[in-house]
Amino acid sequence: VLVSTYNGEKYIKEQLDSIINQTYKDITIYVRDDKSSDNTLSILKQYYKNKKIVLMESTKNLGYPEAFYEIMRKVDKFDYYAFSDQDDVWEKDKIEIAVNNLNNSNPNTPALFYANYEVTDMDLNHIRYSKGPKGEPNFRYSLFSSLGLGFTYVLNHTAKELVLNNRSVKTITKDVWIGMLVAAFGDVYFSPHYAAKHRRN
Repeated sequence: VLVSTYNGEKYIKEQLDSIINQTYKDITIYVRDDKSSDNTLSILKQYYKNKKIVLMESTKNLGYPEAFYEIMRKVDKFDYYAFSDQDDVWEKDKIEIAVNNLNNSNPNTPALFYANYEVTDMDLNHIRYSKGPKGEPNFRYSLFSSLGLGFTYVLNHTAKELVLNNRSVKTITKDVWIGMLVAAFGDVYFSPHYAAKHRRN
């Protein structure tokens, strides 16, 4: 699980705890703080003794999406890679469902899993549920609509390498580009399961 933080002191602990408590236990959480000016780094240091969490050193602020790409470049040799924002809360079976879907894929073919999510306010009060794709989540669909949001994405290793070797242009967001890229050259798996609570102002 790849986590990029920046001035996220208010919610980062709740998010990390929701990842640590996943029903799928075989995970490693890589956290890189993008030079926060608040207490985020102090909170992260409270997790030093947790064997599931690796705190990555950072020397400068890279901003979004470079901070995520930096983690992707440095984390390697895993079967699957998931993105995490710093202020959401994951449902306990988020990773388990993703792995169960991706285990059906060919590891030599780029594969992307994504799911629905619940939109909440900053106090996790329900606002609405996402509705998922209106059609088959293939390359043609990705040209007209984003497949999903990055915090629901899980990539296999081949897809992760594809993304790193084919960076998006500035006019296309990371999440949209990853969906388009994997849909063009690999397989996409979608679950209507609600994978996370997504905080919005």
